[in-house]
Amino acid sequence: MNELLQFCETESQRKYINALIEHGSQRAAANALGCSKGTISGIVKTVKRNAAKRGYNPDADMTKPAPEGFIVKGTSTLYDGDGNIKQQWVKTHADLEQQNQMFLSAIEEIASGIPRFEFKEPTLQSEESHKLMNLFTLTDYHLGMMAWGLESGTDWNTKISEEMFYKSINRMVKQSPPAAIGVLNLQGDFLHTDMMEAVTPTNHHSLDTDVRFPQLIEVAVRSIKYAVNEMLETHGKVILLIAQGNHDIASTHWLQMLFKMYYENTTKVEVIVHPNPYYCIEHGQTMLVVHHGHRADTGKLSSIAAGLFPKQWGNTAYRYAHTGHRHHKVIRENFGIIVEQHQTLAPKDAYSAHGGYIAERGASVITYHSEMGEVSRVTVRP
Repeated sequence: MNELLQFCETESQRKYINALIEHGSQRAAANALGCSKGTISGIVKTVKRNAAKRGYNPDADMTKPAPEGFIVKGTSTLYDGDGNIKQQWVKTHADLEQQNQMFLSAIEEIASGIPRFEFKEPTLQSEESHKLMNLFTLTDYHLGMMAWGLESGTDWNTKISEEMFYKSINRMVKQSPPAAIGVLNLQGDFLHTDMMEAVTPTNHHSLDTDVRFPQLIEVAVRSIKYAVNEMLETHGKVILLIAQGNHDIASTHWLQMLFKMYYENTTKVEVIVHPNPYYCIEHGQTMLVVHHGHRADTGKLSSIAAGLFPKQWGNTAYRYAHTGHRHHKVIRENFGIIVEQHQTLAPKDAYSAHGGYIAERGASVITYHSEMGEVSRVTVRP
């Protein structure tokens, strides 16, 4: 029974298993804890299932548990003529949910030592500025991607993309009006890769990159911090939205958590932390919905927005949904909402170039009024 302690996933499970070890039987443990024998029995079954997933089930001759973060896919056992184990093969694969939780816990611990942000109050130029919200949308930036100009039309690497990011943010801040709120909408696929291997996280398609993943993390954090600081010069508050894309599914979550902790001591920066890839922001009579586009295209977003955010839909008169993923512009208005698919500042990679995809490159700041919806916009080009 002592062996089961390492497979307990909650403190409650550990309490019941410890009581069982101390008192020797399920009935005695139940009496000591003031619960039913069935409760103890249920906990034991749950923990044994946890153990079996990790490869520990002595009744089936499985005595070598997989390391934490992995689950057993199957075992093959060779017995001798006397029924003794001669050889055993244990096949495992990554427990992605547990690994992601371990990753987030590690990020939380590391981030606890990061110095917290200090804010300088901006100067809004007019009374009307207090009713404005600027949406800075940079979608499909693919930081870390490498492209060869002779093949794809434009050279692109991490150094080029970081410099372009800074210049684009500078132009967007200078050309858009001062506003009460600025939304930094990194609308998915901000990172080209999501792991140490240069492959897509779901289909494991090979990707062209020029830096190792730890280097990419450093550039991404530095770039986002720079953008928020620049926006705070002309906005009373910045909302940081790092949307999930199909290239950076896991990185989205640890980036959200990292910046939530970095800005936790100020109300001037709000970091949206949300596991669902659909996001909503309400500004007076204006509703904004953001989704990368890998789960739903422009035709579906109108009904999804109404279904997922009925309260915000009912509160507002001007509704907008923003998406990307396909790297070219589409604007359609239907069923009470305008859906816009955005361009990207990033050039084509080898895959897109070989596929013959053609689209203009750009990013925009759209200004929304709390009582009138969209009132102006700024577009920047490479």
